[in-house]
Amino acid sequence: MKNSFKIFSLLLLLSSCVSDGNKVEKLDKNSNGQVEEEPKNIIHLHRTASDDVENKMSQKIQYSDLTIVLEKIDMGWFGMSPTGNDSLYITDKDTAYFHLWSGEWFYDKKFKIEEPGFDKVDLYEKVIYRMAMNSKLSLEDVPLCVIYNWKTFDSEWSQIQLDADNLKFQSNEEEINPVINFTVEEFKKAVKEHCGIEWYNEIKDIKSKEQLPSVLFTTTYIFKIAARNSETGERIEKFIVFEAPTSS
Repeated sequence: MKNSFKIFSLLLLLSSCVSDGNKVEKLDKNSNGQVEEEPKNIIHLHRTASDDVENKMSQKIQYSDLTIVLEKIDMGWFGMSPTGNDSLYITDKDTAYFHLWSGEWFYDKKFKIEEPGFDKVDLYEKVIYRMAMNSKLSLEDVPLCVIYNWKTFDSEWSQIQLDADNLKFQSNEEEINPVINFTVEEFKKAVKEHCGIEWYNEIKDIKSKEQLPSVLFTTTYIFKIAARNSETGERIEKFIVFEAPTSS
């Protein structure tokens, strides 16, 4: 993985300080790849135990016309119960949104389509990067601010190679070379607006881009699951969005 992932676990051990940000985009099969903000009225139902999920080591994403069973991932989502033990996410939309927690990830996690007949499954990935600033603040104060509501780098969709008999989430992130172009003054302005005056004061006198304590930060992984029933010809596309842990 990129270096950005290596600092996730450290950051999540600390308290939060990232700027406010717009929520992850919403994708559906009618969007032609375009994205929109996460809907506020999305329907979520939860339960703290599941008798029909073996050993309670799985989670279900139940869309209106398809159910995806995931190997358990420690993560949260909007409306999650206070216990954090939910094993069922129900939505009437085509996109499920999750916030990954420190120490856990989606790599090598198995998944399957619960409905019978979907014998062909393809997986595609899009990765979103944002700029962040490293501060001279102490580790206790969380010396990283991810700048949301600003410039991003969105990768193209890429297909993930799957073993048809053992479906697992993987990532093509190592093959991506993200670049976000900005000037020194643009970065200063963004930091001042999104991170605060204390952060801005650290860089206000910097004149060159090379001296800026700026870093690219991987914030979002979007997966498209395309399931096809070879007998009926039915094809269904669903989206799973994983937001990487930050000090938000």
